[in-house]
Amino acid sequence: MNKLLIFIFTIFNFFYVNGQDKDLKPGQKEFDKGMELYYAKSYDSAIVNFEKMIKSFPNSELIGRAKYNIGYIYLETNRNEEAIPVFMEILNSNFNEKDKYGGIMEQFTLYKHRSCLNLVEIYLEKKEYKTALNYNKKAEKKYPYSHFHNREVIDNKIYLASNYSKIYRGLGDYKKALKYILPYTFYNRNYIIKDLTECLDKLYSKGQIISELNKSKKDIVFKNKNFVVVNLFGKRLKVYEDLLYTDLNASNSNKYFELKGLDIYKQILEIHPLYTHYLENK
Repeated sequence: MNKLLIFIFTIFNFFYVNGQDKDLKPGQKEFDKGMELYYAKSYDSAIVNFEKMIKSFPNSELIGRAKYNIGYIYLETNRNEEAIPVFMEILNSNFNEKDKYGGIMEQFTLYKHRSCLNLVEIYLEKKEYKTALNYNKKAEKKYPYSHFHNREVIDNKIYLASNYSKIYRGLGDYKKALKYILPYTFYNRNYIIKDLTECLDKLYSKGQIISELNKSKKDIVFKNKNFVVVNLFGKRLKVYEDLLYTDLNASNSNKYFELKGLDIYKQILEIHPLYTHYLENK
């Protein structure tokens, strides 16, 4: 499961734990029972419990959570064909995307955004790429992601870009697939490198790729103390200094602390997985 496949619990659990039944929301006990069954891996029973809760408390604030969790359980247990109508029902619902999520890492439930991404995953697996494309566009534009932290917003953009890259590769359009993923080359998520290499290997010869990478190492343009610009396959890409000390080589980063100026960025390119993939095996 990817990180966007998030099981939605409830923000009211502490009332139940403390025994303050008078403060419970309608359907709260039934919802919590469904959660207990899920964590006990009694998946079918959890689904039945969530469905009973929805039927018994049609006006509960927890309906959206229960419905999403049913779809999630189907997806997690590889029952994709049963998950599809649940997520489509959510897209046709009036559920509030800005319901409070209740966790530390997420602000909002984003039922429809997450449902779209789940449908993208399902249709990618089915190799129905045009349908996957439709839902990825909806996740990006109609039901956009929202978060207080810019890093999470960027991660979501990268995830969507990776989906576009997979979809267009599936459709045989490697040029467009590269267009979506190339801007995120230096954000250094492992799946980005996989997306990139699959695109590059289809579009260029090994010699052309090596030549382009070597050229980019010589054409670094200093912009300010925090980043440089690297020209790569026709795209001007920002490379930030902190990449050297965080994403790339955290366990050995101490040896790089004395580097200054362009030497920092040259070192980033030396150890970046896209460059090592081609240049260390030439």
